[in-house]
Amino acid sequence: MSRGRRSVGRAHGSFSLHTRVGKVLAEDRQNAFDPNARAVKLWDQVLLLCLLLEAFLLPYFLSFQREVVGVISTFFMLVVVCDFVFAVDLLAQAHMGYYSDGNLIRDKKRTIRRYVRSPQFAMDFIAIVPTQVLVIGYPELVTELLFLKLLLWSRLPHLVSSVDEFYAKHFVVLKLLKVLVSTVYLAHVLACVRYSFGEDQSRVDRWLPSSLSHGNSLLRDYLVSLFWSVGIMTGLFEGELPRHSSEFLFTILVSLCGFSMFTTLCATIFVISKCESGNAEAMSARINQLVHVLSFHHVPESQQTQAIEYLKRYYTDAESADRETAKILCPSIANDIQVELLKSTLAQISLFVGCNDQFIVAMTSLLELTAVPAQTTLFTEGDHGSAMYVVRSGVLAVIARSVTVLEMRKGTCFGELFVFSSMACTATVISTTYSILYKLSRFHCERVLEGYPDCASVIAVHVKDILRQLNISEDESGSNTSYNSISSRSNSRRAALRRASVTTGGIAGALARARGSSRGSSFLSSHRISISRKQSKKNSIGPLLQDILQSGTKPASNEHLSRENTTMSTDDLLSHTLTLKNENEPPPFEQRQGPKLKLVYRHHGLWRLVVLQRCIDFDSPARMWWLLLLFSNLCYCWIMVPVQVIFPLWQRPSWVTQSIDCISNIGLLLDLVLNLNLSFMIESDKVMDPKLSAYRYLRTGFRFDLLCALPYEYLSIEHYGPLRLPRLVRVFHLTRHLKELDHFIQLNSGRQLVLLTLMFFIMFHVVACIYFGISSIEGFDPNENEAWVCPTSLCLRRLNATHLENCNGVIFDENMNRSELGEIAAMEYFRSLYYAVGVLASPGKTVEPTSDFQLVAALILMLGGFLISGVVVDNVQKRFTASAFEQKQFFETSTRIQLFLRRQKAPLAIHHRVKSFLDYWWSSHRGAVIRELLADLPRSMRLELLRSICTPVLQTLALLQGVHPVRDKLEEVMVWKTLVLSCTDKERPCIAMVTTLLGCISCWKVKSAS
Repeated sequence: MSRGRRSVGRAHGSFSLHTRVGKVLAEDRQNAFDPNARAVKLWDQVLLLCLLLEAFLLPYFLSFQREVVGVISTFFMLVVVCDFVFAVDLLAQAHMGYYSDGNLIRDKKRTIRRYVRSPQFAMDFIAIVPTQVLVIGYPELVTELLFLKLLLWSRLPHLVSSVDEFYAKHFVVLKLLKVLVSTVYLAHVLACVRYSFGEDQSRVDRWLPSSLSHGNSLLRDYLVSLFWSVGIMTGLFEGELPRHSSEFLFTILVSLCGFSMFTTLCATIFVISKCESGNAEAMSARINQLVHVLSFHHVPESQQTQAIEYLKRYYTDAESADRETAKILCPSIANDIQVELLKSTLAQISLFVGCNDQFIVAMTSLLELTAVPAQTTLFTEGDHGSAMYVVRSGVLAVIARSVTVLEMRKGTCFGELFVFSSMACTATVISTTYSILYKLSRFHCERVLEGYPDCASVIAVHVKDILRQLNISEDESGSNTSYNSISSRSNSRRAALRRASVTTGGIAGALARARGSSRGSSFLSSHRISISRKQSKKNSIGPLLQDILQSGTKPASNEHLSRENTTMSTDDLLSHTLTLKNENEPPPFEQRQGPKLKLVYRHHGLWRLVVLQRCIDFDSPARMWWLLLLFSNLCYCWIMVPVQVIFPLWQRPSWVTQSIDCISNIGLLLDLVLNLNLSFMIESDKVMDPKLSAYRYLRTGFRFDLLCALPYEYLSIEHYGPLRLPRLVRVFHLTRHLKELDHFIQLNSGRQLVLLTLMFFIMFHVVACIYFGISSIEGFDPNENEAWVCPTSLCLRRLNATHLENCNGVIFDENMNRSELGEIAAMEYFRSLYYAVGVLASPGKTVEPTSDFQLVAALILMLGGFLISGVVVDNVQKRFTASAFEQKQFFETSTRIQLFLRRQKAPLAIHHRVKSFLDYWWSSHRGAVIRELLADLPRSMRLELLRSICTPVLQTLALLQGVHPVRDKLEEVMVWKTLVLSCTDKERPCIAMVTTLLGCISCWKVKSAS
């Protein structure tokens, strides 16, 4: 072959197969680091720490210790270590994969070539050049060359985003930490710049540090400069008046930096509160609008309560957050999540035994999440079911012949037998609580079966076998046998099989028990069921505790339960092991009151003293009053305990204080007993079993509450206050108690502001005690007016149980000098409270501290006050915004309408008509569209509410002639198609029948011109 021909053969185009294959093979090389690996994320965090360390050390070197750069010291070695880490990072970045057009490239040759050719490599290399070697010949240049390390700041956005991605679950803490670090670093840089102005050598410029402090340590000089910068930024320290223009300019710059950081803090807290609240404000506004609309149209109170309670659960429970999150995700991802969570549940249904995995996945992907309120009928006896359901949360009752024969909870599947056969429902299924269900309609089932004929034939065989067993059971048992008198083997078998015909959620266990003594099963022992049980036992479907109790008079042992073909849920197994103690004890499910189970037991020994005969309902008014007492007790402890720890006069309490403390201790111990008997909710099911409640509390919060409630103070009366400190730890229960109180007393914006004020008063009180404690540790200052700590006139020390001594050596008897000691103690407290309010609420200026400990304490308190001010601003605006959310939305809508009319240059008459319409719309419906408010309610509830609203229409309709035979159907159509209008135009032609609900309609007859 000639050279020309060979050259032509070797030249491949960019779209040739050879070139494309080469690109694919190059992209498949995996010899570089994965940028999403956990080790890479941890390395990024190490780099970020080194970068922050150098960022803090460089300003300190340039201002405080310029000479340390040329010698070996601790700070110098830290910089060298950081440079070594960044040198290692050069190699890591050269071998780091990257994304190109959405594809991850991990070819080492391409990553090295890309990094070396990038500007980032040049900046990283220059930043780590060891400029310290120039100290031998050019020591004056070393400090200035340290500024080259600022080139590493170009890596900061990438490192911060990597940390954000790694700690995405801790979004709130990460946001606040970034704002705090930014504020501290800015204060650090400003403190270094302030120190670089020098000292007041001539004693004229008092803005500068005094030359008398030249002998102080570098730590003292740094803390003084940092206190000045933080004080000016937060507005808590005024300092001396500057003397020169540069000093004025720098002070103004520091003040503006503080203002910008405060706005950044407020914005960050506002974003956090918005993310945490989600759509809570909008949902609360919709509920308020619905309450006003239903009251305006005189809807009965019972219907209003049912609708409002349903919407509160629909908007605020955990499933609502899951539902909204699933809407945000891509449909395919949301569908995959649903399949992974529910495929094991559907695989355990006996009808699907023998079906392949593709069929199970197809059925699972078609499940639809739906919510139903309490007392909603899903199936009626004699009807043909149109869908099958899987219970996600809540309790449903199966009723046959006016008897509740079964209760279904989470993981139970029912209705599938009616979907895959022509059999009519043999019982009624009613929700006893608010329930979340997965629904699969008959239409979707038929479409799936068309694509899987083999599975359709397998299901048909299972259905025939179940129906045959039901017919055999009916022939063998008498028609007079009731559901509540199951004692013999045949009756137990008949009951189990009837439950299988009612709902096949427990059909496997029922048939297994029925057939266990006579003959083996041909289709229940499936390999699929065993695999699915191993994958997800918590979602397994099996007989509930009622089925096990009714299957025999003798309770089953653990070995017997393990031999069953189905597994029980955790709650049912726990109830079974706790309740069934002897074979003569009647089933506790026979002692029921309505849908809530109230179990009665016989207690022995110590349990008789602490466990009641029936649980305390957490919805009862007694629980509300007890929560209020606990809240009052917590406030009392947070007020009294810090005083008893810090202030000398209160370190030995009087008999009155000890009596109140004793009552507080008794209340905490009584709370332990009451929590052992408090009912609780599991998957929308209220558990009223006292032994289950005690078992749950003993495993969760009992030890913590016991450690907080024990009266340690009686062990040593000399340390009465410090031994009462564990009472304060109960503040972690505050959020939970407030949520419970919100169920009884709606915490609207006004009440929340009052609660916020109370909490901030307690915070001021605690900071006042901390301030006086610092004064006691540091020692009181003889200067009455110019001292950061308390003066010596407020000094008291306790000698023994009855005597105290001041700093001048004067001894006071607690009984004889009670009035003098009371005045001193009052001055101690109010002086401390004045400082606390000043440092947290910023009403005044503080005095400069004189020791390192005072400076550190003052810095912490000032930064804390800075943060608290932002929290106060956010909470106040949030409460006012939440209280007028619907009004704000209405004002936005009305403003848009007014702007539209102005742009269109509408006549003044139109403006007046629109204004009257908007006023009436706000007064009647609070600016809401009633059908949008009712959109999330179930159809039956929606029809009832619209029927109540349209009562005048329906009453008028009943008076029409010939309407009686079709009145019910016509009422339903009219209610469903009715539009609630605020007004009608007189110019509009009549195209529909209009009936007046409120107000009046005037009619005119227009005569023709002829």
